[in-house]
Amino acid sequence: MPIKQMSLAQIKDFIKPPAPRGIEEVVLHHTWSPTIAQYRGQATWEGIRNYHVNENGWSDIGYHFGVGGESRERLLWKLRPVTKSGAHVLNRNQHTIGVGMIGNFDVEDPTLSVHAAAGLVRLLVDRFKLAAHNIRFHREFENKSCPGIRVSLAAFRELVMGTPQGDVADPWPTIPALAVVLGGKVVDCSPKLVNGRLAVLLAPLAIACGIGNELMGVTMAGWWHTNGYGFVAEAQDWFGYFGWIIDGRVWRTEDLGDGMVVRRLYPQRKEWMTL
Repeated sequence: MPIKQMSLAQIKDFIKPPAPRGIEEVVLHHTWSPTIAQYRGQATWEGIRNYHVNENGWSDIGYHFGVGGESRERLLWKLRPVTKSGAHVLNRNQHTIGVGMIGNFDVEDPTLSVHAAAGLVRLLVDRFKLAAHNIRFHREFENKSCPGIRVSLAAFRELVMGTPQGDVADPWPTIPALAVVLGGKVVDCSPKLVNGRLAVLLAPLAIACGIGNELMGVTMAGWWHTNGYGFVAEAQDWFGYFGWIIDGRVWRTEDLGDGMVVRRLYPQRKEWMTL
């Protein structure tokens, strides 16, 4: 099916036919890359389709609809038939519709795209008789910020349902410049960087981990001691035990069965709490 720019009225007609697979949710994404500055209209969507098909091995572009552009008149795109499952949320594609917004909304202003996406999602909610809780963000199912830390799930749902109570373009999360996070909570262990390495008060961190001062039975040879401080000799080895917030990013690792993958988390709002 050709990728095509559409108005809301055209999309409303496009989604009228029955969708036999049963639509239960709409999931919002951002591309992260390309960014708004890199957007080139249909050529960008064709490039994403090419990547999804030839690099990922999918049958088509992963999203059903796209939002991209710098004017309200040319933002909405038909990408994939809603009658067919997409490829946008792992193990959750059979009964969902994927909406992808061009941009990196960890850093770029999402206001224009989010308002356009809200109009589109409202059509989908009405057509498939969905409720506010059926509007989902990709970050609810994956350890990532998608559709961006500057977009609030609660505010977006309110915008779609016609009861806006806040700005969908959130300010930056208020988090320490440097912190240790365990189970979604900041551990008060006075972290600091020493020659580019993370040093912490060992005792409170060990207590927070529930494992005592020996800290997981690791020999103290890998730690530097001054006034109760210590640092990990090889930080990568510790990502699986506790996360770090550095410059506004939370890091952890996840064992996907084929090795450890480092992912970013943003646990300052409930929908970001994944630990």
